[in-house]
Amino acid sequence: MLKRQALKKILITSLTIVILLMIYIMPTGEESTKKLNTVPKVEYTENEVGYIYLMNDSDLLVRVDFLIGKYNNIEEQVKQIINNLISNSTSPKELKNIIPKKTKLNNVNFKDGILTLNFSKDILTVEEKYQEKIIESISFSVFEIKEINSVNILVEDENINKYFKSIPDNITRQFGINKKYDIKSLKKIQKVVVYYINEIENKNYFVPVTSYINDEEEKVKIIIQNLSSNYIFEPNLKSLLNSNTELINYEIKDDMMNLNFNNSIFINGNILEEVIYTISNSIFDSYDVNKITFNVENKVIKEVTK
Repeated sequence: MLKRQALKKILITSLTIVILLMIYIMPTGEESTKKLNTVPKVEYTENEVGYIYLMNDSDLLVRVDFLIGKYNNIEEQVKQIINNLISNSTSPKELKNIIPKKTKLNNVNFKDGILTLNFSKDILTVEEKYQEKIIESISFSVFEIKEINSVNILVEDENINKYFKSIPDNITRQFGINKKYDIKSLKKIQKVVVYYINEIENKNYFVPVTSYINDEEEKVKIIIQNLSSNYIFEPNLKSLLNSNTELINYEIKDDMMNLNFNNSIFINGNILEEVIYTISNSIFDSYDVNKITFNVENKVIKEVTK
């Protein structure tokens, strides 16, 4: 009997110790919740953002973002750009690709800054009124690659200017995009590029407009005047630059441009990103500079590098 009671006490004591150990080891409700809510760390591969140019309802080419993967060479990157120009399902429905869908890119060659694209004859089925637009869309999309200085566009090994009018053998940025002519004389013609904004599905897109004008004014002043104007030639385009904004002075030194504005460029104490980039893009396309410094009343506010 005594032996049985002793065994019973030992068993109860052992069970008690086990239960106490389990209570001690088990996490509290708070700790348990923390562990359940812990999100495993995931490493993402950062993709570079590139740009292509698609057409809006007003037949203007709009700059659209797309993700650039990793490529062994420029030819591979160009192929992806052209594929996105032919078919881009991720773009807003209001924008359209103007390269005919059956078009094939037969060959790509890049050497010494010159890109040669050889397309199938399907590209020739584009409507005549869009022939120049298709050249602008292709060339300015690939010009986003800094190493490319000029483009030759071929159709089955023959230059496309055999079929399309007014296209040079070798296309550079001087060819222009979304061209607008306001010329009254053949003397003193200036080419000025101004970037406006096109709002699509509550998102702002940049639209470059190349103007050919009879104006002896300095290009940077023309750019600011156009962006701060209450009147823009195309109703679907806009600028967020305050109409009271004045360019007090500017300076070009080496490859840098300093801009000095009055306080009207501020909105709630800041300069809008859209304002910074419409001005910067316009200047980079109109001048051979690589850096722009924004000053307000002689105080440095922002620096932008090409």
